[in-house]
Amino acid sequence: MDLVRQPTGAFLEALRAGDTTCTGWRPRVPVTLYASRGDRDVAIANSRLCRDDLAAGGAEVRLVDVGAVDHVHGALRSLPRVLRTFQDLLS
Repeated sequence: MDLVRQPTGAFLEALRAGDTTCTGWRPRVPVTLYASRGDRDVAIANSRLCRDDLAAGGAEVRLVDVGAVDHVHGALRSLPRVLRTFQDLLS
């Protein structure tokens, strides 16, 4: 837990690399991020930061919270919505 609270070395570098995923670029299409507030594997705060970083770069981005469910069930709730989005684009 000490390393998580005060990361150093390779772990710190990996965290820093992950922190820049959504910075410094602007998608040319609208973006929808899906997350679940119940996810204990990937905190919804990560998606909020990504949304804010992309928006700061001028992107049209929204975040959809699919509920108080775990990571797997969040994906199961998100995937049909993603599929519908692509189906709508093709129709």
